[in-house]
Amino acid sequence: MFTKNHLDEVFGRISSTVGFPVECFLIGGLARIKNKMKIATKDIDIVFSDEKEAREFVRAALQVGFYPDTERPPEYEEMNTITVLRDVEGNRIDVFVKAVMGCLTYTDTMKSRSRKISPGGKLTVHVSSNEDIFLYKAITSRPRDLEDMENLARTGGLDWDVIEREARNQPTPWK
Repeated sequence: MFTKNHLDEVFGRISSTVGFPVECFLIGGLARIKNKMKIATKDIDIVFSDEKEAREFVRAALQVGFYPDTERPPEYEEMNTITVLRDVEGNRIDVFVKAVMGCLTYTDTMKSRSRKISPGGKLTVHVSSNEDIFLYKAITSRPRDLEDMENLARTGGLDWDVIEREARNQPTPWK
C-alpha cells in the first residue's frame, strides 16, 4: 500500500529522473490521500494531457524501479490505460492520457479545479477536486470505487452542481 510518505518519496524519485517538464493530474486514491480523505491506497491513477509527457513519466518510473504490469485484472482492459506499472512491493501506477475508459476526458475545467503540488524537479503534480474524483470513480467497474464514491458523498462536501455540469459538458459521449 502507498502511504502519504511513501508516495511523496516515489514521486520525488520519479521527478528527479524526468528529462523535461511533465504535468500530471491525480484522479484516484492518491488524490484522496492528498485531500486528507484516505491514509493509504493500492494504486495511483494518473492522467496526462498528452502522450509525450505520459511516456516521459513512464520512462522515469521504469528508471527508478517500476516495471510494466502484465498480470492485471480483466477490468483494466476496458479502462484504456496506456500502461500499468508496478514496483517490487506490488504498488501500482495506472497511466492514462486525456481520458479514462475512452469516455471521461480530463478537461480544462477539471484542471482549473485541481490543486498543484510539486515534488520538485521537472514533474508538476495536480490533485483533482473531490467532484472530479467522484466522476472518475463513477465510470469504473472496480468494486472499491463504489465504496470510495459513497465515502466521498458522505464526507467530501461535494458540489453536485459542479459534478452535473462537468458530466453534461464532457467532449466525449458517455453514459
